[in-house]
Amino acid sequence: AIVTDIPGTTRDLIEASLTIKGMPVIAVDTAGFRQDGDAIERIGIQKTKNFMSEANLILFLMDARNAPDKNDIEIYNQIAHKNVIIVLNKMDLVRKKIDFSLPDKWKQMPSVRISALEHTGIDALKAAILRSVHQNSNNIEESPIIPNLRQKVAIEKTMVAAKRLIKGLELEAPLEMTAIDAREALDHMGYITGETLESDIIDDIFNRFCIGK
Repeated sequence: AIVTDIPGTTRDLIEASLTIKGMPVIAVDTAGFRQDGDAIERIGIQKTKNFMSEANLILFLMDARNAPDKNDIEIYNQIAHKNVIIVLNKMDLVRKKIDFSLPDKWKQMPSVRISALEHTGIDALKAAILRSVHQNSNNIEESPIIPNLRQKVAIEKTMVAAKRLIKGLELEAPLEMTAIDAREALDHMGYITGETLESDIIDDIFNRFCIGK
């Protein structure tokens, strides 16, 4: 993705997968809101609005150097009813200690100060995400969708090996036999988490996706 310090660069939804203390997360960077954007940027803004309505958690990214402007207020009004963390970025550019004062009604939302450039505050942000997800876990619908056939097969093989492992433990089978089942279950689960990669899987990734240099 093209990244610059010019407002309006992001037009499309840009996804990345990560794991925070065992919890899988899909983070999506979206276009910001700007009243003076061109026609293409306005399409990106509409994509953002559509996606925000479905997101389980919104990271409301703001510039720590400036008080909320009209675009920030517009975003707040559209997400106030959602699960939100206010993220004050660019703390590395704040040359003196300041007390960034949010409007009173915004203070009901958790907030974190970070510097994406210097990677400071990231652990605090991850912790805030975990707390927010756990507190709102009842509001997150479980999805039965599995991304692709390879992962579906890996899950099925994991379950088969796990059932054999449980049965072996119940029957007090030799530990070397149950260890084989445990290892097999972990290996298949590793295909999903990315900890286990075989050459044919790597070849498949390169064949199915365009990976730039």
